[in-house]
Amino acid sequence: MIICMIGNPLSGKTTFALEVAREFNFGYLSTGEVARLHGISDRDRESIKRSDRAEDLEDAIRREVARVVSLGDVVLDGFPRSVEQMEYLLGIEEGWNLLVFFFYVNPVMQFSRMQGRKRDGDVLEVVKSRTLASERLWKDLSLMSYGGRFILIRMEGIKDDAAFKIEEVVRATKYLRPIS
Repeated sequence: MIICMIGNPLSGKTTFALEVAREFNFGYLSTGEVARLHGISDRDRESIKRSDRAEDLEDAIRREVARVVSLGDVVLDGFPRSVEQMEYLLGIEEGWNLLVFFFYVNPVMQFSRMQGRKRDGDVLEVVKSRTLASERLWKDLSLMSYGGRFILIRMEGIKDDAAFKIEEVVRATKYLRPIS
């Protein structure tokens, strides 16, 4: 099973991704961590989108995604971030159940969660840019999900029972097999 945790910045993706990976003994990959290992911060990721450096990072992320998927059940934190990345994932996921959780929080909650977090650069601009991009991705993936190759679930706000709901969905779908 492949579980993707995507969505707005500061929405709890990593918290829930780590919890689900731990609960189900799944592998875990943070694409943000892959970027940082390549010397690229969140702010840099926004500014290098159309450069050789961005292509190198994309290749590194795809290689790492393919590696962890080949090892078995996995939670991908922050992947896919684009339709192209989703198409790539669909190309390597044959025979896997694919769940995509999209986390949404409203801007007021995002701002309150930003307080006290130490981030580099112009945080507000990065958060605004990534929020707009994630909303576009939600719309695109919503259309793609009609093909039945993956399950897309929108998680609204950060609620105490969200982890329970995620775990129940994972339990319910773990033994389903995709229709060929």
